Amino acid sequence: MFRKHPTARGVDGGQLDAALAALSGFFLVSGAQPAADWSPYLRQHQTWCGEVTLRWLVLWP
Repeated sequence: MFRKHPTARGVDGGQLDAALAALSGFFLVSGAQPAADWSPYLRQHQTWCGEVTLRWLVLWP
């Protein structure tokens, strides 16, 4: 699906892997922070996003 999108033009697999790894790391580190007073579900959502991004990284051929 990514390859069919115009933003994928010129992006090689290594670049995509790097972006997914960085996003996953950001989300997982953010999700491990103390609870946010302004949003009780923020850390749970960030952790979920990190896990999903890791799955994308694993599934990407």
